[in-house]
Amino acid sequence: MKMKRNAIIVVAALGLMLLVALIAYQIGLHAARTGGVAAELDAEAATHDKGLSLICDLRVSMPRADLDSPRENYTQMFIAGIDFASRSGWYQGQFAISETRKGTVTTEGTTLNVRRPAMFPRFGVMVAGEAFSLNRETGEFRQSLTLQDGRTMELMSGYCGRFAKAPF
Repeated sequence: MKMKRNAIIVVAALGLMLLVALIAYQIGLHAARTGGVAAELDAEAATHDKGLSLICDLRVSMPRADLDSPRENYTQMFIAGIDFASRSGWYQGQFAISETRKGTVTTEGTTLNVRRPAMFPRFGVMVAGEAFSLNRETGEFRQSLTLQDGRTMELMSGYCGRFAKAPF
């Protein structure tokens, strides 16, 4: 009887140790999967199969001829999109990022950053890249150009919301 009881205790202890080892493995596996920006975007891709479709109401402040010329200020509606599966983003821009020339998405807290390198003259200087950011908590959108001399020029800012196409 005592031998049977000891065997049950040993089997129970082994079962408990196996359970603890399995839990530790799962915790380690989860920690390895959630290590960085790529993991965040993978998680977004899993939860947003179709990505984000956005409509943005933006204030545009565009230089007319060169950087020293007065700016033309107006508001305009744009559509933007984030594809988490391909880690790309776009908006209906007129510079480097567009629906056919998407930028690369990275995350920084609640902010999605989309960047694309470029090399073209505009406003009397060489443009080296374009970027836009989208704060997912507030909906704030900011677009900027990076110039070859290292300066950054913000051209558009405003707010975005989810865009739904019919049928609703």
